[in-house]
Amino acid sequence: MDFIALGGANEVGASCYYMKLAGNRILLDCGKGFTNRITYGPDFSKLYAYTDVQTLSRIDAVIVSHAHYDHIAYLPVLADQCRSTPVYATNLTKEMGKYLMWDRVNQGSLRKETNRVKEDLLIDEALERIQPVGYWQSVNIGNVKAYFYEAGHIPGAAMVYFESDERNVLYTGDFMGRASCLTSGYHIPDSIKPDTIILCALHAKHPHYNTYDGIEKSKALISSCLARGKPVYILVNQLTKGIETVHVIANKMIDRELPYADIFIDDKIWALAERLSNVHMKVLSKNCRRSPTRFNKIYPGVYIGAKEHSRHFEKIVHVDFSLHANYSECVELIDKYSPSEVFVVHSPDDKFDQNNFSLALEFPDIQVIYPVKGNLYSDVYMERKREI
Repeated sequence: MDFIALGGANEVGASCYYMKLAGNRILLDCGKGFTNRITYGPDFSKLYAYTDVQTLSRIDAVIVSHAHYDHIAYLPVLADQCRSTPVYATNLTKEMGKYLMWDRVNQGSLRKETNRVKEDLLIDEALERIQPVGYWQSVNIGNVKAYFYEAGHIPGAAMVYFESDERNVLYTGDFMGRASCLTSGYHIPDSIKPDTIILCALHAKHPHYNTYDGIEKSKALISSCLARGKPVYILVNQLTKGIETVHVIANKMIDRELPYADIFIDDKIWALAERLSNVHMKVLSKNCRRSPTRFNKIYPGVYIGAKEHSRHFEKIVHVDFSLHANYSECVELIDKYSPSEVFVVHSPDDKFDQNNFSLALEFPDIQVIYPVKGNLYSDVYMERKREI
């Protein structure tokens, strides 16, 4: 097996991982990153330098774990260069992809009007290339069998288990063990036997991170505004978190944890909610309204949307929460399957402890690797590491 992190190693952004397994060249995800108002994609230069892949058309298959920007947004470019390469994802990832490909925080506000038609056409073509795979179903990639399982995180997210004569590999994609209002957490068979786990683990280096409910924390302020007939703006930084927020606020009103009021939802969150309804995932309740495009008159209620509209409101609530596995969930997954090696990716350093590699200390008998972007990790390299 060969492995290269082409993006999304010790960072969040442009997740893309090359794996050569049993002779098959596979890309795991193909996202973009965003920094200083500039987007960037995976760096394929080391792939060309270290492997027999001289053009992207040599790739045998592309797996997209879920529809977040940092895992899917490079697909239009990649699909254009790999015309005959199959692309696999769940149907819900395909459905949501059109909306999350240009999630406002990462790119939407920066799009030039003159490029939109061409970009949207490329996105449509790329999404049409996706061959949907259901949970607990499999596809053949040469002599490798790839099984899709529920990953939690967001609707449609998948873990993929690769079974081959050479070795078995579990790619988690972004995952979460806890149930949320839109997912039930990851669900994979006890019987699988991965030799290698490629662990997308945002909190793998954050053993002291505690997940929290940002909406619950702000419930008193929201309730006070609604009780006095005042509008309150809930600012969300991702479309999927907007969907979660709508669902939570609506349920808290139904359960009388919040005063019952209108919920105004901005256009992009509304469009994604309607898309989810097409696949029988109901998000919108009877008191949900489409937010006005102009704010000449602001009615009482809860408004949910992005930063650009928050300037019209006096009371603004910043809501954030993690949809990723926490440290203990990462430990539980590794402990359950006891692979011989784990590649930890999508894992930024702990801002409080830059040298925190707790998973390696947690599992001294397992080779825990924090891959450097662009480095080739082959069986020969890994065998030398074990001897050392």
